[in-house]
Amino acid sequence: MISYKDFAVEFAYKAGNISKTNFLEAKNIEYKADNTMVTDTDKAINTLLIQEVQKLFPDHSIQGEEESFIKSNSTFTWICDPVDGTHPFVNTIPVFTF
Repeated sequence: MISYKDFAVEFAYKAGNISKTNFLEAKNIEYKADNTMVTDTDKAINTLLIQEVQKLFPDHSIQGEEESFIKSNSTFTWICDPVDGTHPFVNTIPVFTF
């Protein structure tokens, strides 16, 4: 089984690749109830994390900014801000992170 650290590092690279692929592309922007932006990239990374955690660590929860998967009695919870710095990301300013 993959270690939590190895999974986190591996996934950070996947999230980075998704962000880099979409960085210079036109972005589909929506606004959440709190008037903050969300892009397809935010949603794609968040959804992928949920899928991969469920596959490898089915007893873990995921608290995501865009979507969550919370299991009762879960000992571990992964926290996800898929694009931390959505505003710079949308404006093609390279100061954002996963």
